[in-house]
Amino acid sequence: MLREDKALKLIEIFITCDDFCNVLTQWQMQQGTLPTIRQGELTDSEMLAITIFYHHSGAKCFQYYYQDWVEAQLRSYFPKLISYERFVARMPRLLPGLFVLLKWLCAQGQRTGFYIVDSKPLAVCDNHRIQANKVFAGLAARGKSSMGWFFGLKAHLVINIYSGDTVPAKTAKVGHGG
Repeated sequence: MLREDKALKLIEIFITCDDFCNVLTQWQMQQGTLPTIRQGELTDSEMLAITIFYHHSGAKCFQYYYQDWVEAQLRSYFPKLISYERFVARMPRLLPGLFVLLKWLCAQGQRTGFYIVDSKPLAVCDNHRIQANKVFAGLAARGKSSMGWFFGLKAHLVINIYSGDTVPAKTAKVGHGG
């Protein structure tokens, strides 16, 4: 059973994801770009909520989080839960919606002119496997962080120091110096 604060956070995340997915679906219908992919038993908003809530769980491994935490403690919140293998297979289709959701949430932030900027390397493979890498082909590059060299992308986060809101920012390619 979830603690009350965690349960409220999960519900808040789900409501945000569900509202966003409903607005996105309406917009796609108006534009005539609604994907023809059949909706599975677990909705995209439920999958987004589970994926985002992973970062509130404290788990270090997504497989452990899903199999030992979601399936055990969150089944009452998601009665049509699918297996870990099916969940992971469906995850790539969440990526475009997740990026739009993050952009939408960032746009809600208040502009004050006082911000904190931080970045985090998102390694897509070990440095020894760069030549064989196919993940994010053409997009991933070699970069350097305070922890050393990596191959992948770099996420930059701009935070309003007064409200703690994330604000929109430009992105840049990973470079040898960046």
